[in-house]
Amino acid sequence: MWLNIVIFLYSCFVALILFKFGLPTFKTSDDFYRRLLPAIAVILLFLGVNLTMAFLAKLSITQALTQPPVESFEQLQTIGTGEPIVLVGEVSITNDLVTDRDREYVAFVARDKEWKPLDLLIDTADEGRVIVENSSYAHRHWPKEQNGVNRRTVQYLQRKQPVIAVGKTVAMQRLTGEQAGAIDTRIYADMIFGGSHAEMVTHLKRRLWGPRVMMGLNAFGIGAIALMTLTAGFKLLARS
Repeated sequence: MWLNIVIFLYSCFVALILFKFGLPTFKTSDDFYRRLLPAIAVILLFLGVNLTMAFLAKLSITQALTQPPVESFEQLQTIGTGEPIVLVGEVSITNDLVTDRDREYVAFVARDKEWKPLDLLIDTADEGRVIVENSSYAHRHWPKEQNGVNRRTVQYLQRKQPVIAVGKTVAMQRLTGEQAGAIDTRIYADMIFGGSHAEMVTHLKRRLWGPRVMMGLNAFGIGAIALMTLTAGFKLLARS
């Protein structure tokens, strides 16, 4: 979201400079077409991309909010490959632990270091076990503590901790071993939320305001800059 804010402010600042200091120097319509319009087109492109990013962020949050939670492995098996999923479970006790400054975690994120296992195991309410096969997911609402000499803040996951995995299902085929040929349903996670489903809903509803505001600001910026450009062009044509 900070990137969206920076792009918006930078685009508006450049547009203001162009209209306030650049436009008065244009004497002919040719100057307007050759010098101002290309710059304005680039600014509108930036704002359009920024608007798209905010829309996709809103779409992602809305999908997580409206998707019914899956709480059992049996439910998971009825979902097709590549379908969106909100899996409710807890961090399995079979996950390996990693040590960071005398503390043990299943996964952790700190200012100077992070560790997310490639195969994070999540247990469901019916004693099923699901594998999160990627480590590129966003971490949200993980518990925090301070460790080490400099008391740096660490966000972490521990065994038996309730989590929500938001992402999509992936069908993997075992090629070797006792279960060769069996289809094992896994999850590719976009986000791992630490807490209950109700806590996640509350958290995401608060975060939804950010993309909504940025969509409105970018749409307003595009409209205002386009209108100012048209007005300036008509004035220059009338004057010439």
